[in-house]
Amino acid sequence: MSWNRARKSNPPPASGGIWLRVKDGENFAGVPVGTPAMLKKHWCGGRSRLCLRPDHCPYCVGEEEAEPARVAYLGQFWLPSEQSTKILEMSPTVFSLFCDEMAEVEQDGGDPDATLFRLSRNGSGIKTRWSVRARGEMAAPDDVELHDLAEFGGRSLTMSATITITAPEPDDDTPRRRKRQKRDDDDESRWAPRGGRRAAADDDEIPF
Repeated sequence: MSWNRARKSNPPPASGGIWLRVKDGENFAGVPVGTPAMLKKHWCGGRSRLCLRPDHCPYCVGEEEAEPARVAYLGQFWLPSEQSTKILEMSPTVFSLFCDEMAEVEQDGGDPDATLFRLSRNGSGIKTRWSVRARGEMAAPDDVELHDLAEFGGRSLTMSATITITAPEPDDDTPRRRKRQKRDDDDESRWAPRGGRRAAADDDEIPF
């Protein structure tokens, strides 16, 4: 499943290594490649920690004090300025912006998988605003190198999972609540492009 189905930098971001880091006032231009992935992270001790579910996760069960897990996405971009592939970790807001812009490209008869996109960031914290714009046709090389996102805890968006949420044990005088089924955050219906171009305040910014 490609990006269009899942959902020159000036100044350039600090993109050493394989990760893209986009700070306030920075932007980058790249062509999406490969299949994006989803993961979950806890904020613990001033650092971001990978949620280990469905295996035993010490942060989920309270063995270590941490914030509840939050969804993040990993996407790969081929950067023509560097002739290499980088990984971008995205909040749900940023991922949705890419999906929306890709849907616009597709509706206009273009190919999102052969389009150069520019991501811009302004502000920090809860005042961060992101913008994603298509910049024209461009295809990555046929032999583009892809990274294995599973090495970083990412689950391909071609996969989905169902989890069971169980209410805490009630007191004797409290009616027992039934278990309920809930689609996990990687439910494919949640990734469908919604259309429309916008810049959004990113309340779900992922601290690096």
